[in-house]
Amino acid sequence: MAENELQEQVALFRYGIIADFVHLPPGSRGLYAQIRKKAGQEYVIPGSRRTRVAEETIRSWLKKYRKGGFDALLPKERTDKGETRKLPLEISDLLLEAKEKEPELTVPLLIKKVRASGNIPDDVRMPRSTVYKLLARHGLTRKITSPDRDHRRFAYLNAGDLFMSDVMYGPAVRKNDGRKRKTYLIAFIDDATRVIPYAAFAHSENTAAFMEC
Repeated sequence: MAENELQEQVALFRYGIIADFVHLPPGSRGLYAQIRKKAGQEYVIPGSRRTRVAEETIRSWLKKYRKGGFDALLPKERTDKGETRKLPLEISDLLLEAKEKEPELTVPLLIKKVRASGNIPDDVRMPRSTVYKLLARHGLTRKITSPDRDHRRFAYLNAGDLFMSDVMYGPAVRKNDGRKRKTYLIAFIDDATRVIPYAAFAHSENTAAFMEC
């Protein structure tokens, strides 16, 4: 198959995946659910042995189409055209498949996992930069955040479990000799309720000043 013909088939395949929601505005209700459903299906992908497409990849195709139309879905020509491929097709597929199953894997961990599978000959090199470029071409380099992870600030549940302290500059005051001296407001804060049970001004913010409060 001629290269131009394969590129067109790839672009048509990509359009077929996103055709159901290219008319939807970005952020439309239910869009991510539709993309997730598409990602859960199996396909015959032109020029690849893989059978699935990651959600991130589908979103990247949709973004490209909205920006540049059908031509934006055409695969980019390789910059090393005419040279020996650095990664054989079957190894590229293994890397992409592993990344799609575990999106949180970093490039070093991805390489380690794929090599540990026993499907990679010992003499085949997988440079990190090459693997990263492979993932980037398929829209798999974006950092994934687990929806189940709690990103809220850590805090104790009950009042009185933990007290924190904070210091801020106070007004300058004059001493008996007329010279000005800095003051510091030292406050103790309950972590659970954010209540300040005690605060006092001091002439220093060192340990001795805290002990006197």
